[in-house]
Amino acid sequence: AASGPLGCSALSALQGLRGARSADGPLEDTFEGGYISDVGQPPSSGGDTVFVFKTYSTFTPWKTHQIDRYADQLAGAGIPVVILRDASALRRHGETLGDGKVRKSFVMLSTGKSVPLCDVSWQAALDEWGQEAFEGLAPKGGGDHDLQLGQGVHNQYEALWWRHCRPSGSEKYVWFVEDDAFFNGDIAGFLSRYSGEDADLISSSFRVAGAHWWNFKSFNRSISAGLKLFDATDTGLVENVSPLPALNVFPCGDGADDRRGLIFRQDVVERYSARLFGMLDKALGNRLLAPAEAFLSTLCASGVGLEGGEHCSMMDWAPVTERDSGSTWASPLWCWGGHLKGRQCDAGWQDKWIHPVKTTEANAMACQAH
Repeated sequence: AASGPLGCSALSALQGLRGARSADGPLEDTFEGGYISDVGQPPSSGGDTVFVFKTYSTFTPWKTHQIDRYADQLAGAGIPVVILRDASALRRHGETLGDGKVRKSFVMLSTGKSVPLCDVSWQAALDEWGQEAFEGLAPKGGGDHDLQLGQGVHNQYEALWWRHCRPSGSEKYVWFVEDDAFFNGDIAGFLSRYSGEDADLISSSFRVAGAHWWNFKSFNRSISAGLKLFDATDTGLVENVSPLPALNVFPCGDGADDRRGLIFRQDVVERYSARLFGMLDKALGNRLLAPAEAFLSTLCASGVGLEGGEHCSMMDWAPVTERDSGSTWASPLWCWGGHLKGRQCDAGWQDKWIHPVKTTEANAMACQAH
């Protein structure tokens, strides 16, 4: 069950933990619903899948509520929940977290859960792979309203997590979910649907992004180094989508009617295989990197970094051309903007992904009983 606001007993316990910790050293960073500690309980290993909650900046009631909720829902499936945070602009204990170090700690939730936290930064990526790998790219995300060529680059953070923070080292699959995505139901059902699939990249709304896409030029260096361009009618690219739609196909139409280009997808909720991580690591070592929405999917289809006979496969959990039917896991709000207006409580929105949810309130998606 999802946790609610802090009760008196939980708040007292949290204050006690803070006091005990401050007696030994500097007071840990605190926020509504929890605090950060260098000491915690690592997740139990045994399974082959990990769930990563991706975020940046400070923790809000919305974020801690989602982390707690996902941990509750996935406990029965034995899937550990961990956190990956871009901490480039943050400070802790008077030190900048953007100094190039990868820091491992724990988010201690008021509900008693201990969730591993991996803090990474733009500088940490520069130190890991060198300045040349990031030439022409910008440490800005898609949430920035002033579009800048080369922005939206974040796969280096996932690669840092894989190198330095993964729980056991034996993971086969990793789900990444951004903090403004919300699954309107029990997420264990969604993950279990794909537990038997061996696709290297499972994502949503695969399309073709051609030369008229605003960020296409950011890929020039990587195209010269081995990334390929594809025709919409090429077979075997995404196993359950053929041909690939153009970027301007609604819902979420964005761009021109190019039929040849990069392979684009909505990368807000997706699963990587260990093989795809290996491809990403090799790509970074060879200065291949580009904006995330089309990078890993194009890398996978190009087969860059694979040995002879290997194949990188992809699957779409919400094909664009099937969205109007309501049969996919995507709600009617699965794009880059829009307003909920309470529609998440409608029957057709249950057990669906919703994006974006821009809020700091823990219970922003709660439905009122009538």
